[in-house]
Amino acid sequence: MDQRETAKHVLEKAFRAIEEGGKKHGDASNSFQMIGEMWGMYLSHSLTARGTNELKILPHDVAAMMSLLKIARALYSYEFDNYVDEAGYAALHCMLNPTTTHTEEK
Repeated sequence: MDQRETAKHVLEKAFRAIEEGGKKHGDASNSFQMIGEMWGMYLSHSLTARGTNELKILPHDVAAMMSLLKIARALYSYEFDNYVDEAGYAALHCMLNPTTTHTEEK
């Protein structure tokens, strides 16, 4: 396969993925609007909580924001995997957050 055929193949697969994603997850515009609003709010509060104006996205921020993405997807379309993924991202958020301490419940 030459370079142009490779590029065409990638674009065809991307087009099919967009079509299938729309069927599976609903309208991308609504979903991405909500995700953007949730991420913006998260980042704004993160800066406030850290007492800084420097926008630095840390690994645990990525996990939290991916969890928010799954919450938004679950709102616009029911897919069981959204909830499984959300739980996984929540666990990663806890694991990657340097301020997390584990205490045994009594």
